[in-house]
Amino acid sequence: MSTPFSYIPEQREKQIRGLMELFGTPIWITRNKNLALFKSEHHLSLYTIEALLSEGDEITTFKVPSLLQLAIFMLTSGSTGTAKAVCLRQSQVITALEGKASVRKLTKDSPFLNWIGLDHVASLVEIHLQAIFLGLDQIHVDSSDIVPNPAKFLILLSQHKASRSFAPNFFLAKIRSILTVQANSAWRSNLDLSCLGFLASGGEPNDVETCEVVSRELISHGASPDVIVTGFGMTETCAGAIFNLQCHQQDIPDGRKFTCLGHCMPGIAMRVSLPVADGSFISAEANEIGNLELQGPVVFAEYYNNSRATAEAFTADKWFKTGDQAMIDQHGNLHLKGRSQDRININGVKYLPDEVETVLNENFGPELSRVICFPYRPVNQVTESICISYVLGQDTNDFGVWTGIYNKVVRIVMLHTGVRPFILALSDESLLPRSTLWKISRQKVRRKFEAGGFADQIHATESVILKCRTENLGSPANDLENLLLEEMQDTFDIVSDTFGVDCSLFEIRITSIDLMRLKKRIGIRLQLQFKVPVVLLMQNQTVRLLAKALGEVIMMKEYNPIVVLRSEGSKPPLWLVHPGVGEVLVFLGLAQHMNDRPIFDLRVRGFDGEPPFNNLREILSIYYNAIKSRQPNGPYAIAGYSYGTMLAFELTKCWNRIQAKKYFSLVHSISPRISKNV
Repeated sequence: MSTPFSYIPEQREKQIRGLMELFGTPIWITRNKNLALFKSEHHLSLYTIEALLSEGDEITTFKVPSLLQLAIFMLTSGSTGTAKAVCLRQSQVITALEGKASVRKLTKDSPFLNWIGLDHVASLVEIHLQAIFLGLDQIHVDSSDIVPNPAKFLILLSQHKASRSFAPNFFLAKIRSILTVQANSAWRSNLDLSCLGFLASGGEPNDVETCEVVSRELISHGASPDVIVTGFGMTETCAGAIFNLQCHQQDIPDGRKFTCLGHCMPGIAMRVSLPVADGSFISAEANEIGNLELQGPVVFAEYYNNSRATAEAFTADKWFKTGDQAMIDQHGNLHLKGRSQDRININGVKYLPDEVETVLNENFGPELSRVICFPYRPVNQVTESICISYVLGQDTNDFGVWTGIYNKVVRIVMLHTGVRPFILALSDESLLPRSTLWKISRQKVRRKFEAGGFADQIHATESVILKCRTENLGSPANDLENLLLEEMQDTFDIVSDTFGVDCSLFEIRITSIDLMRLKKRIGIRLQLQFKVPVVLLMQNQTVRLLAKALGEVIMMKEYNPIVVLRSEGSKPPLWLVHPGVGEVLVFLGLAQHMNDRPIFDLRVRGFDGEPPFNNLREILSIYYNAIKSRQPNGPYAIAGYSYGTMLAFELTKCWNRIQAKKYFSLVHSISPRISKNV
């Protein structure tokens, strides 16, 4: 069963040649509409389904005695390299089906619903063969009818009383969005999910919050508790083989961003190993990250016609090396930490692409139809950097909208990582192709990017950015704007006719170090008695916005402890009290994830040239009066981080002493290195 061919002709030719080399002279069966994908010079034994089904055609039967025990050839996704043919034997598949069926008992006689192509092992084994194994009906729907319309997916589950289906994290996010936006729609009133007991989710990290919200919504329509089952599986394990049957219940109290993947089903075992100097390994302790390895009758034995890949895939004691970094927690649950080559290492600091992609998806929603983050090494640079590639959710000829999204992506990634990303904005989804399971291969996109395969798209992006800058330069309206414009042009060595007061800093390829240089130069030029916060530059990206913000700061005669992280929202404001270092940057990530309330940070006095506080009483008095001036009436929500927890607690006492009892929310978090000395 072949995985889908590439949209790119050169890559498709390479795939066909690779399959010819792997299988010798295979028989190819396709549809008439796909014949154009094959070139005649390959001399293929090519048949079409239409021709085979036509009356009068003779069908030749081929028998290969040496492969009697072989059930299926399944091609790997090839997300981390060239696809390999996995040999799935009959005994392996049957053992896998028995294991899957034992994980959770489902409603009797309820069908399975599938929208994933049968070329993927999850669709073929998890849904199709398991339904046959259990004697159940199965409903198959084309993914093009489901992915753009998650409401239709829920309606079909309800209409057919389906007990099992599949929804990876990106699709759960779509379900969450549609259930939120259409909370009172008529179609929801008739939704009956009382038969739904197993909504499998895998193939990419599952966001805890998304799982929790979607689970709650599905349960409200009758679905079983713990209906979402996150898990882990590969082509080599006949799809899902490790399942979390209590999705997000342990992850929420543990404060995890992504759900754990649970325990092994019957027929498979897992371990996490750490390599040592002599080439052997030791077993990792609980919560220690290492290499994930699998063993058992559900695990495959070989890649077809590829003895080298088979040998490299197994340890000396015959455990399968998945290529994933993982840990097993104290409860025995599996947690993936990414594939070893996926981590982005910038000056020794490591970032996970999954986390960056999650932040972008949360901030943009349908504005971006596809987004991917991957590492790359710029020419003549000693460290890696970040590349973000995306496709807009809707085509637009409005350059203002286009550049607005571009600048917002840069700002969010810089706030999240401190690193200015390279932006690869694409106009066509075919340039970021998904697999059958709707995953985008970072490795394939990176290889094409580093080989210059996106040169035309990069040039087009630079042309749009330059066009927008030159058409919207703007003229300085006052001396401060003129001064800041001069400093930016000098600092970044840009000519005056390509950068004006209304151009965004993020439209030029600046780094966090460049921002530090700029803030220092501005302070010297204006002879400021305080340091310009970097966050002020990041939040006010144009000369005009920065001049206004700086002007307000300069005009302030008194120290103001309040920093506005979010000004809008319907719920009571959240007040955040700084840790011991006194900075606000620690709360920027939190503010990105809360959009239902205003968020204010309390900034310590003394960082910007003011005299520091003399004692705790003075701190509490100033912070109390600042909060009261901004929010005269309760209830009050105050959270502190590390040292700030003590300040938050003492602040609550101020209200209890001065006025009637109010309600407070207090969050406590202490660094392990600090706790020993507190």
